[in-house]
Amino acid sequence: MTKEELYLRVGEETVRFSSRKGACEGRYACLSGEKNRFSLTVWDGAEEAEPSPEELCGAGARLWQVGHRENPVPLFCGDHPRLLLCSTLQNRVVGVTAEAGRADFMPRSIPLRFETPLMNDLVTIPHETFRLTALRFGVPYGVIFPEKAGDCRLFARAEEISRLHIFPQGAEVVFAYVQKDTVLHLRPYHRDGTTTLRGRDICAALAAAVAVGKCIPDRAVRIPLSEGEGRAVCTKDWNLFLTLPIFGEFA
Repeated sequence: MTKEELYLRVGEETVRFSSRKGACEGRYACLSGEKNRFSLTVWDGAEEAEPSPEELCGAGARLWQVGHRENPVPLFCGDHPRLLLCSTLQNRVVGVTAEAGRADFMPRSIPLRFETPLMNDLVTIPHETFRLTALRFGVPYGVIFPEKAGDCRLFARAEEISRLHIFPQGAEVVFAYVQKDTVLHLRPYHRDGTTTLRGRDICAALAAAVAVGKCIPDRAVRIPLSEGEGRAVCTKDWNLFLTLPIFGEFA
């Protein structure tokens, strides 16, 4: 591992940090600043991108690693600060809570070919009718709540659902089973065909669960991951706070 580039495992994703712009190709994050003002810029190729929840949490862990031990710390993404709070064990960061963003249910924002918000409403595809909640959390989302744990009946048709005519840009699809309003079991399908659970999937699913009354606002829920678990809170005004485990740095 060089000084210019390192990786952090955050939740189910790997976050790449570079010490300077242009030091590597693909998607990477750059931290800059000093004292009490730090900034995070994310590059996807030559284009600046919105930081993911994993990149926000990873930035909090990285700041702790390089000696910034104030807690919480505001991290600026453009002109907007996001609060980060590190959880530590034996002087090692094991998790970071980040102010991840805000969910939006308005059809024009998603975008959605619908005049009113779609909240657990019936949607039909050939030979199947199901309930769907639509929202935007960084990208368009459609969230489906199976009635039973492990119900994968509709997952085989996730690609078809992601291309529903009501989503002019397509949509990420998340199947969310709610266990006693305090645990979310999630299975996503992304428009690029991948199925890795991402922080924004968690946020979108929880916001949808709060909107349709399956979870309670301002109350933390747990999200089982392949290793450890995440936690998330959705406020009454749809702001999302996400805690993801940190698994250290590696080459």
